[in-house]
Amino acid sequence: MRTMGGYLFWAGGFVKYNKPPLSVDAQIRQLQQRGMLIDDHALASHYLQHLNYYRLAGYWLPFEADHNTHPFKQDTIFAQILSLYVFDRQLRLLIREFTFTFKIPRKRPADLLSVFNLQASRKIYN
Repeated sequence: MRTMGGYLFWAGGFVKYNKPPLSVDAQIRQLQQRGMLIDDHALASHYLQHLNYYRLAGYWLPFEADHNTHPFKQDTIFAQILSLYVFDRQLRLLIREFTFTFKIPRKRPADLLSVFNLQASRKIYN
């Protein structure tokens, strides 16, 4: 985790992190300098504050012309990248909801025996 102190903590210890943290306005300026078109500054500011620069960065990686210097391909628009994020989030939520509605029963031999014993005891006592 990156902290304001400039250190990156991980399982093996910590590493001095030399990049200073950028404000949201500075992040927007950096994206624009790299070639991203941002029509609605307030929208970009809102989502960068609430979602995080690095969460959205995974969605604009395919739009980078070079992954070392990070310039964007021509006509890369922030709203389109945000649409990709929203689509992916909704799809993940649908899949999660769908998978939770189906419970796959696991039948172990002991489970089957308990069912047979229950059925047998019902026959005896009824």
